Amino acid sequence: MGDPSTPALRARFLRDGWVVADPFLTPTEVEALRDGFEEVLDDAVRSARYASREVCLRVIQLWHDPWRVSPVYAALLLRPELLALARTCLGCDDVRLLSQRLIVKPPDGRTPLPWHQDFAHWPLTEPRGALLWIALDDVDGSTGGLRYLTGSHTLREPPMGADAEGARVPAGHVLAHHPLVWHAAASNRSPSWRRACLVAVADARTPSRSGAWDPARFPLLPAVPT
Repeated sequence: MGDPSTPALRARFLRDGWVVADPFLTPTEVEALRDGFEEVLDDAVRSARYASREVCLRVIQLWHDPWRVSPVYAALLLRPELLALARTCLGCDDVRLLSQRLIVKPPDGRTPLPWHQDFAHWPLTEPRGALLWIALDDVDGSTGGLRYLTGSHTLREPPMGADAEGARVPAGHVLAHHPLVWHAAASNRSPSWRRACLVAVADARTPSRSGAWDPARFPLLPAVPT
């Protein structure tokens, strides 16, 4: 979709509820994030005293706030391109970080993701947010890529019988979706693990469901506390 700050990208985000942007990560930068994942994995092995990485991966396939462990994931949150994409999707200048997560889908075909909306799980009073889904491996239908009911973020209920549209996201690209768009994912049927970094952001003016925002937990971007 070109420059992450273009009006065309925002128009598609608002119309469809999701959009795949052009890559802002080079192959070298993608590899650095993959190496950073290994650091996060090693930290989990040490802290929880797992016997090996393989054992850890059988138990844990989702890591919260890897930026607190790995400098490369902290640096990702400071990238101007990421902030530009967030501002474009949200239509605001001040952006709050809700979460950063690493998700790894195993190649065993046992982990489909059912149809859902993200908003119910976010601490927002209004759906003024976006999920920036950064592929660290090529993602398509065979690896459990996301499927969307395009335009469903404008509806109260998912359209019955609607065709799902699959999102192909090459490594280094970022997919942005609205917190109310209905989406799902099939199992990973490939022989490889599928890795992605998910960054949930919100318009900083949106109130929290629990009262005042804790800046240590939900910092403004690009300022990330140490």
